[in-house]
Amino acid sequence: MTQPDRPGEAVLRPRRDEDVPALVEVLLAQQPLTHYPYRRELPFPIEQFIRRDRELAAWTAEVDGHPVGHVCVQRPEGSVSACLMLDDEVTPAWVQGHNRPVDELATVSALFVDLSQRGSGLGGRLLDVAVDEIRSRGLGPCLDVIQGYSPAPLIYQKRGWRVVGTARPPWLDQADAPVLAMVLPG
Repeated sequence: MTQPDRPGEAVLRPRRDEDVPALVEVLLAQQPLTHYPYRRELPFPIEQFIRRDRELAAWTAEVDGHPVGHVCVQRPEGSVSACLMLDDEVTPAWVQGHNRPVDELATVSALFVDLSQRGSGLGGRLLDVAVDEIRSRGLGPCLDVIQGYSPAPLIYQKRGWRVVGTARPPWLDQADAPVLAMVLPG
C-alpha cells in the first residue's frame, strides 16, 4: 500500500469487497471513451469483470477515500477471458512468448482508471504493482488488449511489453483490429 503525500494524491491498496460498487461506476463511466470493456453488455454481471475467478490479487486506487482505479492479477486458464472466448486464442501465444507452461503465467486484468485520472500516471502505477506481484510469485506477466480505442497498446510497448499473437473473438466487430496478446519479458 502506498500512502499519499498530500490531499488529492492516489493511494494504492488491496481491493476490498466494499470497493466493487464504486469501481463498477468508474468502469462504466470510462467505457464510452475507452471501449473497455469492449462489450457494454457482458454475458455475466459487471461485478464479475472486476472481481474475477482465478484472481490472485487485486488493488484499488483511491483519491481522498474514493475508488478511482483498479487492477487485478489472475491465472490465465479459467479466467474471465475464457468467458469472453479469448483464452483459447491468446493463452498459446502467451505460453510461446514466455516459453513457459501456462501454470507459470499470470495476467494483468481489469486495469482501468477514472477519466479524471487520465494522464496522471495512475494507470502505470497500477500496472507496476500488478507486474511486481506477478514477478514476486515467479510467474511470467501477460495481458491482452484491444487496439484502436485507446493508447494502451502503445503505452504497453513503450514499457517493454511485446506482442506475441492476436485473437479475433466472435464478439469483436469485423472492422476492428484483432486483440493483441502481449508478454513482458525478463
